Amino acid sequence: MIASYCAELAVSMHAMIGSKYFYGTGDKRLTEFAMALLDWKDEYAVGVAELDEHHRRLFSIVNDLYLECLKTDHNNGWLGDKTRDLLAYADYHFSAEERYIADKGYVEMPGHLQMHETFKQRAAQFLQIENREELERSKELIVYLGSWLLHHVLEEDRKYVVM
Repeated sequence: MIASYCAELAVSMHAMIGSKYFYGTGDKRLTEFAMALLDWKDEYAVGVAELDEHHRRLFSIVNDLYLECLKTDHNNGWLGDKTRDLLAYADYHFSAEERYIADKGYVEMPGHLQMHETFKQRAAQFLQIENREELERSKELIVYLGSWLLHHVLEEDRKYVVM
């Protein structure tokens, strides 16, 4: 069920950000009406207060990055600040989560760590996007990041709390 929800989210996110609202109409008020890409729900909680707060914050940062993509008045490096925020907080969260799962003796830790590395590498690709001409690439990355985060919290992170 969770996997199908993530797949549906990816499709709907791609449709949403591929629309005229993603490209913008030159109206700077457009982002005032934009919906968040990801909405945190209490049912997403893994039951570890610190990690749940981190997950909420990651959702928020991905949403900020998404909203930044909606703006039409960017210069070179237009996603740099938001991407650096995401990478810094992801490092902070992943370090805390990795300590937690190491203390629990989580046997799938190596694979979990690899997932974290993959996320950071893909998020860092935003730093390579220099302008709006690379819009298609930014759309693909934001869909990936949103889908990855939702899937990771709902499926992968639940594995270590069931132990």
